[in-house]
Parts: sequence; structure tokens; C-alpha cells
Amino acid sequence: GVISLEQNSGNITFDNCNISSKYSGGSTNACLVYSGPKDRVSDISFNNCEFEGGSWAAHLEGDKGALHSNINFTKSKFKNNNRSSIWLMYVDGSKISQNTMESNSTFAGVAAIRVDETAGYVEIYGNYIKRQAVWPTYGALVKNSSGTSNKQNLFSTNSFSIGDTLSAAGEAKRGIALDNVGFFNVVSNSVSMKSNNINSNAFMVINSSGNTILNNVFANMSATGNAVLVSGLGSVLKMDKNLLYSSGNIGSFNGSNQQSLSSWQSNTGFDANSVSDNPIFRSDNDLKMCSKLADNIGQSFGLVVDFDGNLRDPKSPDPGAFEYSAISGLTVADQRVCKGDTASFFVAKGANDVVIWNHQDSSQTFNTTSVGTYSLTALGVCGADTALFNVINNDLVKLGNDTNTVSYTHLRAHETRHDL
Repeated sequence: GVISLEQNSGNITFDNCNISSKYSGGSTNACLVYSGPKDRVSDISFNNCEFEGGSWAAHLEGDKGALHSNINFTKSKFKNNNRSSIWLMYVDGSKISQNTMESNSTFAGVAAIRVDETAGYVEIYGNYIKRQAVWPTYGALVKNSSGTSNKQNLFSTNSFSIGDTLSAAGEAKRGIALDNVGFFNVVSNSVSMKSNNINSNAFMVINSSGNTILNNVFANMSATGNAVLVSGLGSVLKMDKNLLYSSGNIGSFNGSNQQSLSSWQSNTGFDANSVSDNPIFRSDNDLKMCSKLADNIGQSFGLVVDFDGNLRDPKSPDPGAFEYSAISGLTVADQRVCKGDTASFFVAKGANDVVIWNHQDSSQTFNTTSVGTYSLTALGVCGADTALFNVINNDLVKLGNDTNTVSYTHLRAHETRHDL
């Protein structure tokens, strides 16, 4: 190993570190960063670090009666770790955010991110996993961990590419796997999974309770396996506004395969407002997409920006980690305003998309107090289109004279404003 955190180590921050080992085997003694059950470490953070080689990059394991606490990994790069990049066990409070992971390892059965037996808040946000032939078997595996109804855990805005069709049929791939967990909000993730194994799935939740699955893209790009697997009464509290795609079955529910979205909906009660469509990813490892059916089907969840830092549509975000514009058939609704009021328009765009309002303004929002006809032109990898729209003043409301009189009553005319 390289770093061993021992005997109540705490309040340590590693910034801009390069932690590496030439060892490429599976020995449990060859972690880049390690702490054992008797060490009880707390308030440990790794920021903008690089972890290369080793068996596990980081294996931090507390004890059931003496948990590690507040362990954080942020904006770090993990490369060619033989087993997991991050494995946390018996930890109270952890954040794994905006890290990138890839490995040429051929070690089977491991997760890039593994979280076991945790307490307190867990956040897995904005991480990127690059597809390789074998590694990893799981993008993220979370077991025996639960939040509470008042403090729910967050699994959001991750982009995971897992497996390929050349990998061995004997190994089932899973993008996100939740086993015996509770009160996780799984929101706005993009998962692309490829495998020859019929038990593979982009998302799986089993033996769990109270979880919300919202605004995700779960795509099985293989001819076998499922987009999603749900097992166990109560594993899902709410599941909707997702894009579910599979060349095989859409899903498996309590052991029964559901071939289509309609059968999934009728037999599970989930995903009433979800769609099934080829996401049209830009590439195997770039999960920005162009699906017209999924554009703006999401539900607001308080996430302000997407994986790339682009603004989310505040009312109808796109499912998945990335905002985008399915440019074909672009339309902008007219707005009616009272004279002098501001008409405001907003468009979600990807990092490589360009929007031009009225031939000159390239911001995401366009505001005007003037009536007239305006244009929006959108250009990007999904195509190009132009739409015209109008800003119109509301008609004045005319109040007729009241000829009725009542003794000792004063009649007053109040200013009336109609906002449509």
C-alpha cells in the first residue's frame, strides 16, 4: 500500500495528490489508500487527486461498532485500479462526487464504486465511468445502507458506460445496483450497459424500501438482458419520467420479464410518464443523447445544473445526466403579456449546442418587453432547425358604464390587471 490511515486519524485533506503503484494484482494488501476495522478514521477528504494502479485504489473499512465518519472523494481520477476504485464499508457520512474512473483490469466481479453498511448521509453525484471490456462488473454497488424519510440519500447526475458485447457471457453486468437499501433518490443518471448475459441490467434494486427513481436514462444496448430489474415489495416508492430502452426486455419485475414499456407499466404501476426510445448516444462513452421522445419529459427535482454544468430546465428537465435539445421539429410557444411586461423564454442546451435568439442573442434565456415576431435557431450534433414565435399584448378589458344607482353608496373603479 501507499497510504495507511490508522489509530483515529482525522481531519486530513489530500489536495492535488498523485498516488500510484506499479502493482496490478488482486492482493488485499496492495491498496493505494487503506484503513482497517480497528482504525476508526474521520473527516478524510481527497480532492483533485490521481489514483493509478494498485488493487483497490481506496479501501476504507470501519467496524460495525466503531464507524468511520465523513469520508469524501471529489474531482479525482482513478485509472487502472485492479479491483474497486472506491470501497467504503461501515462509514457514517460519505460523498463521492465528480470523479472519473477507467481501468484495463481483467479482474471480474468488482464494482467501480462500492458502498456497504453505511449510516448517515450518502451522496454519489456527477461521477463518470468509462466503458472497458471487463472492468467493472458493476458501475456502483450499494448494499445494506439506508437514509431516513427526513434525510434521504442522493444518487444523481452520474454517467456510467458498462461492458461490451465481446465480454464473456458468464458475467452479468449492472450499471447501478442497490441491494437492501432505503430512502435513496436515484435521479437524473445516464447508464449505458452492454453484455451478452441475460441477467444484465442497466439498473437494479432488490430487497429494498422507499426509493425514488426519477428522470433517469437506463439503456440496455445489447440483445439480451433488461434495462431495469426491480424485486421486493416496497423496493420502489416512486418510479417515473425515465427513458427505458432495451434491445431485449424492458424490465424484470419480481422475476417476471416485461418485454415492452406498456407491459412494464401495467404489471408494476411504475413509469406512467416514462418513454421507451433509443437514446441515440453520441458514442459508447459520451452519453449525451438526441432522443426526441425523451426531450423535456423530466420532473423538477431541484437540480440546477447537469453533468457538464449546463443549466437544467427549471420546470421540465431532460432525463439523464445531460440536458440536450432534440432539434428536429423545434417549436416555441407564443406568449401573451400585458403592455410593458416582460416575456421570458428559456431553452436547455448541451455543451456543444448553439442557440441564437432573433439572429443575435446566444444566451439560454431571451427576454423582451416589445411585441413582435422573433426567431430561435438551434444548431448542434442532433441537427439544426429554426422556429418563429410571437410576443403579443393582451387585449384591453373594457368596463361598461353602470347606470344603476343606490342611495348613499359610493362607486369606485379599481384598476384591474389580467395576466394570461
